[in-house]
Amino acid sequence: MAIIKASYQTRAKGTKGVMDSHRYYSYREGPDRAQRQWYDRDGRALDFDTAREEMRERAKHYGYTYRITLSTAEAELSPDDYRTVLGEQFPEYYLIEHANTEHPHAHVVAFGKQTVKRDELASMRERLSEREQIREQELVREQARAQEQEQARKQELAREQARRQELDRGWDYER
Repeated sequence: MAIIKASYQTRAKGTKGVMDSHRYYSYREGPDRAQRQWYDRDGRALDFDTAREEMRERAKHYGYTYRITLSTAEAELSPDDYRTVLGEQFPEYYLIEHANTEHPHAHVVAFGKQTVKRDELASMRERLSEREQIREQELVREQARAQEQEQARKQELAREQARRQELDRGWDYER
């Protein structure tokens, strides 16, 4: 089941909260900390400083800055999956994935000129659930393929072993 948690602040509150969130999302403890990567709306990978400066500028330009957590329980999503969900709702956003809990999730700092309505968040949750279901189905297919390949490998090993045993029977070891 997909979960979306969102909060926002207005431009009048300044950029401190956005900068605090950026730092927290980037450096929060966890085994995945060294691999965390910021992405923008276009899928461009950003380093810490570039993401911070771009977020600061966006927060000054847009009326609302959202802090959003997108979480799935059954399947880990890719940045592209998250972008599919976010792209219809926000003109600008930045996301960073976290794998420091039992449920993979992404933190998002998004920007808009108006507030996001409750039904729009519900629609985002539905799209996130759809992406999760698609990914689950892909994982099941990948597992089935891997099992088929493993079975084929075992059968080939058994055939090779039987062929070697047959060849060994033809040799006279008593000479």
